[in-house]
Amino acid sequence: MIVQRVQPSCQDLSDKDITDVITLVTSMHQRNLIRTLSALVALFATSLASAETYYVDGQAGRDSNDGLAATQSGAATGPWRSLTKLASAPLAAGDVVLLKCGQRWNETLKLSGSGSATAPIEIGSFPEGCTNKPIIDGSLTLPSAGWTSTTTSGKWVASWPPSVIINGKADLGVTAPWSSWSDAGNHKLYLSSTCPTAGTCLALEVGSARQHALAISNTFPVTAGQSVRISLTYRLPAGHTANVVVRRNAAPWETLGLAQTLVGNGNWQTISATFTATETLNNARLDLELRPGNGPLIFDDVAIVPSHPLPLEVHVGSVLQNPAHHPNAGHLSTAPTSVYLPIPADAPYFQHPQRATNVSTTFTLPTTLGLPGGASLTPGLGVHIRSRSWAFEENAIRTLSGSTVTLRDSSLFALQQGWGFFLTGAGWMVDSPAEWFADSTTGRLILATHDSAAPAGRVTATVLDRGIDLSNQSYVVVRNLRVQKVGTGVVATNSKNVQIDGLSISRTAGFGVDFLASREFTISNSEISDTRLDALSGTQHWKTSAIYAVVRDNLIVGSGTNSSPTAPERLPAPALASLHAGTYATVRGNTLVRSAYTGIRADKGSVVSANHVVDSCLVLDDGGGIYVQETDNDGIIENNVIENVIGRTDGKPRASTQAVGIYLDDLTSGVTVRRNTVSNADNGIQVHNAFNNIIENNTLFGNRVNQL
Repeated sequence: MIVQRVQPSCQDLSDKDITDVITLVTSMHQRNLIRTLSALVALFATSLASAETYYVDGQAGRDSNDGLAATQSGAATGPWRSLTKLASAPLAAGDVVLLKCGQRWNETLKLSGSGSATAPIEIGSFPEGCTNKPIIDGSLTLPSAGWTSTTTSGKWVASWPPSVIINGKADLGVTAPWSSWSDAGNHKLYLSSTCPTAGTCLALEVGSARQHALAISNTFPVTAGQSVRISLTYRLPAGHTANVVVRRNAAPWETLGLAQTLVGNGNWQTISATFTATETLNNARLDLELRPGNGPLIFDDVAIVPSHPLPLEVHVGSVLQNPAHHPNAGHLSTAPTSVYLPIPADAPYFQHPQRATNVSTTFTLPTTLGLPGGASLTPGLGVHIRSRSWAFEENAIRTLSGSTVTLRDSSLFALQQGWGFFLTGAGWMVDSPAEWFADSTTGRLILATHDSAAPAGRVTATVLDRGIDLSNQSYVVVRNLRVQKVGTGVVATNSKNVQIDGLSISRTAGFGVDFLASREFTISNSEISDTRLDALSGTQHWKTSAIYAVVRDNLIVGSGTNSSPTAPERLPAPALASLHAGTYATVRGNTLVRSAYTGIRADKGSVVSANHVVDSCLVLDDGGGIYVQETDNDGIIENNVIENVIGRTDGKPRASTQAVGIYLDDLTSGVTVRRNTVSNADNGIQVHNAFNNIIENNTLFGNRVNQL
């Protein structure tokens, strides 16, 4: 028997049959949709239920806590103390981390995990609504007693890295800030003249009936994992002992990596040891401890030296001091602000194999080099060159042969006669106010203050490479923090969907925010000031750009130059643009004041609208308030206000500038420029060898050469 399966057609179904089928299918879809939505809601609720809020309190916290309470509420329930602890914490999607307002950390904020699209990790502050933001400060203050005046007027020297012990040599004529303690006060801490060298030292005695007495130093910061060197000279009667302890200056008074016994022999002895700090906190102290029947303990030359890299920057109070350089500004009467020497002749050049531009590896020094007596040039000195109107590069001496310098790296462009250079990197260059140099060989920091006054306790040195590190992170939100005196304020390279809101970033030795190769990075409502390099950098030469960034409603003041025009001028640096957001970016509602070179650089597919750019091209020129150079850019520049594009001739062979309000440079196409206002530039809008662009309804007035 043959059985045949017949496929019914629509013609075989009645209207009622079709209606029943539609009802059935609709009902099935609704049930499936409800199940799917229910599963998603349950999953989201589970995620929210498992999310935690962690607290970090740099003073009252403990890294042994669970971090789950803002105040201590049990043996192990309370806030964490350090950002180092945060870096190792297993954060999950949806978790929130809150830093205590008004407190300061000398560490990098770094996370161990990422969030998700529906549950980002959030970093913020507590209590809610505070205005004294938590601070990440990458500097250390040099003790006032650590400075020694040199025979050269206005020049001072300190040890580097510095000791954190104040009055460790007892050369202040008092025992303070050393203090002392015993269980019933039966002890003495006093100045002694029985010392290993001329002068005074300190002595501690304890009554025989009491348990023990302590000589207590000033407090100082330590960082978990940091190598710390301690040294001191002491004398104890033969067979007597004392203890040397570094501990926390608060309950529970735990030791922090050092507890060592001193044994006397009746003579002066010197100990030197290295230990590793076990906690991160700002209130460590050194105790010298005597037990009953021991002593007196006489001690001198006490030093505790945490390891630190060479300084990135030095400030006296709020004023930036420049790295020592030669020559000084004013060495040319015709250019009183210039620090440049002119290259005397065109240098040999060749075509770079990757960049297809002509470059140089040598150049000749001018006869007007003007080295002071006893000074010499050596390999390793920095060479800083303005090689084009728009280009500043940092290099170094590889070798010297007579007056010919061979550079460490090939230059960006062929070096030509008349372009300027200056040198950095030697102690003899500290010969004018607002200069410093740190010598790793001798362990000395040399400083000539900007006001010629003693350093006292005013000097801070930037030592932390980055304030917040979000590199390679995804779905992280950071709000309401302050970052200052670091290398780079925020590093968000190779990140995805990172959001920054309400940050204050200032006094960086590098970028304000580096978000190179990021995707969908957002920064809003933030203030960035006094950055040596670009305030916001999403693009750098020959590196992968950021894509789809959003930069809105930020204030940028002093990118590549000082925020204050009256401060000692910052040395030129290779800053490209105050705001360089990458491709397909949205740049809206930002205010930029005082840019070393270009204010905003607009890459492919970007919308640049409603920004206010004031005082750009203050160090370089042949740039613009807003600059574009790209074929098929397809961007929009609209409703922006650009004022005072200045241009700088220092270091150029010609005394002319090319400072442009809106600059469409070589081969730019596809850009729409509309409803912008430009004043006080050389050229209001300049179209240089560009094509297929739309320029309409702009207001251009008061420009020095051409309006358009």
